[in-house]
Amino acid sequence: MKLVVNAYARSGAESTDRIEKTAGKLRSAAAIVLVAGSGFFRSGVCGEVFDIPTVDAGGGAVPSFIAAVLPAETDSEIAVLKIDGDGRLADDAAQCIHWDAGCFELCVLLNEKKRSEPEPARLGSVDFPTGSGRQRRVALFRDGGLRISVEESGQERSWYVCGGTDGKAHVLDVGRERLLVIHASGCRRCENSEAETPVLGFKSGCRCEKLVALNDKIEVAAALAGEICRIENGYLTAIEPLGTVLGHEKRTRYEFFGGSLRELPPETGFFTNRAHMPNSPQETALALMQAVRLGREDEADALLSRELAETLSFAELCDFFGSFADERIAPSGLCEPTAYDNSTAEKIIVGAIKTDADGLVRAEKFVFTIENGVVTDVEGED
Repeated sequence: MKLVVNAYARSGAESTDRIEKTAGKLRSAAAIVLVAGSGFFRSGVCGEVFDIPTVDAGGGAVPSFIAAVLPAETDSEIAVLKIDGDGRLADDAAQCIHWDAGCFELCVLLNEKKRSEPEPARLGSVDFPTGSGRQRRVALFRDGGLRISVEESGQERSWYVCGGTDGKAHVLDVGRERLLVIHASGCRRCENSEAETPVLGFKSGCRCEKLVALNDKIEVAAALAGEICRIENGYLTAIEPLGTVLGHEKRTRYEFFGGSLRELPPETGFFTNRAHMPNSPQETALALMQAVRLGREDEADALLSRELAETLSFAELCDFFGSFADERIAPSGLCEPTAYDNSTAEKIIVGAIKTDADGLVRAEKFVFTIENGVVTDVEGED
């Protein structure tokens, strides 16, 4: 069995190659990897190919083994994972991808170390009159998260709103009503939120922003989380990077309609930055698959050679790749393209990540031929 371990951390090493960036997480290239099982021990670094025995010293099958990742980043925790012989693991902060028979890539999201809580503090206050016009003062505090204190008719009550280390309170006019909106930062993404990091379906505990909207009765009308949260033209808005080569973002907006907040259909585009052009053959191949997965026909067309674009429709391209959840460049040393005698073209293997009926995560391989910055051919590899 061959195994490659790649680890990702919020504060990992910067890279100009965007294939190493995944939705706010950065590849931890300096992490040390330890692999141990019945009768064997291996040590190395992320990206290194390990030969893992499938038979122990007594001639029996190795039922499982342990992989530990020791991050270089001081704010990341050590990860220890147990993998069985079929490449299954239970930790939702990792995935084991099957590239070929007996060839696995273990992708690990390193958890952030628990930070010491900042000192309690008053962060500000706003006037938030009741629907009947009675005056009411709302103060925002940091004390084990964000809390609000409401002073009304000489009485004071307090509520826990959400996690976070900093925040601001706003009053948003929506038609005839008003909402109290708490904008929180320094939150853990997994806290009070169903938000998931798109890449590989990892549930991320990294920091993010949140918007929590409270109605006149101080009840939660809406709560959203994202890399960036803000109020845009009266809409509560969350923006999440999708970790693509071109820099796509997902924008989710809420509007006030019929006395309540409703979520509008999410949008994909470039809301806080411009599109980045691929700057390597690997990025070109990834960008094409990402355009297909996101349904971006114009972007896909621009990445194909004129000859290929004229003979292959977007619908045919989507049908060729099929449905997939993510895409990854094949790890070096684990899967290699066949030799190619044309020095002006490069062949890149990209895996379309899919989960089979048995729950195993597999990479369906495609070989891209890249020439002069565009895709001139794509072949499926058995």
